[in-house]
Amino acid sequence: IAEVEQETPSKALAEIADSITKNLTTNFDKVQAIYYWVQDHVKYIAFEEGDGGFVPRQPSRIIEKRYGDCKDMASLIYSMTKAIQIPTYLTWIGSRSLPYDYTDFPSSFCDNHMIATYKENGNYYFLDATNSFQPIALPTGFIQDKEAFIHLNADEFEIVKVPTPDWKVTKMIDSSFIQLQEKNIIGKTRSVSTGFYHIYLGNLAKSVPIKEYHNFITSINERGNNSFAISNEKVNGITNRDDQTTMSFDWKVQNYATVLDNEIYVNMILNKDFVQQGELKKSRIAPYEMENHFSDKYVTTLTIPAGYKVKSLPMNNVFDTDFMHYAIEYKQLGNTIVMTLNFDLQFLLLQPDRFEEWNNFIKIKKSALAESVVLIKQ
Repeated sequence: IAEVEQETPSKALAEIADSITKNLTTNFDKVQAIYYWVQDHVKYIAFEEGDGGFVPRQPSRIIEKRYGDCKDMASLIYSMTKAIQIPTYLTWIGSRSLPYDYTDFPSSFCDNHMIATYKENGNYYFLDATNSFQPIALPTGFIQDKEAFIHLNADEFEIVKVPTPDWKVTKMIDSSFIQLQEKNIIGKTRSVSTGFYHIYLGNLAKSVPIKEYHNFITSINERGNNSFAISNEKVNGITNRDDQTTMSFDWKVQNYATVLDNEIYVNMILNKDFVQQGELKKSRIAPYEMENHFSDKYVTTLTIPAGYKVKSLPMNNVFDTDFMHYAIEYKQLGNTIVMTLNFDLQFLLLQPDRFEEWNNFIKIKKSALAESVVLIKQ
């Protein structure tokens, strides 16, 4: 670490840092530009053999070779910001796979990762370029709620806990308008994804060939059954780190509704896997882990076919705890039925003493998935 900090930025490194930031005015914008440049131009490769797992290489070498591990990428960010006289700090941190904190167990066993940290106006920005589609405003998912050991200088350090972004940061809102054509469903959907959802989609999208893009958009929006097909898709923001993903598309699902005599049965929960995990075993001793906090909202509006009326709607339901909120509501508005489903989750680790509450929710979810709107011919 001392060798990295004592190295004078090479001419090539300094020229790149200057070219990236010369038209920017604020320190924050300059640090952000360097952070994104490293993500875009340096390939992450983990080195774990011998000293390679512990000793970072010189930033001047990394800028030439354009690949490196977490230590190398952190060192490069440190050196590039140093070249433009903006301080950042090399930072040790443990991923969520390590159950240790520096305050409880001050040891190198607490960390298996290195990042850089930028401080401004009391705010900390944790710069982890190993994810090549990471906005500066959010930490990478696997260091949430972990303690960062920030190396200020040869004599001083600081320990800061990486925040866990609130559920309001990572949101998915899916609005669909559907009509029946006999047993088939014709739909129009608009969805917005933010936070870690946007990061996930952006990481996928950046490696999809243009000729496969239609299939990609289809695969991430599947609903109904395996006949799901889309058309007229439009996607905005998916490859911009600091934006949100907005998608709109037309779609069709065949043989979805059930027609029996003079009645039609339609399950309006089109996305059946809004929670993929089932019940947790009582014998399980390990906590149940989630990647991040999030908030999902589905609003589906069904136009009642001409000549039909509502016979029955599924029951509304609400389930609340301090770590999650679930609510589903059906209501008739004129010649439409509107289903609104909200699911907010606010934990990273769910301890075994909360499994019973989780399992109660799963039972309610299974019941909701089995219920259908019933329409009857007038």
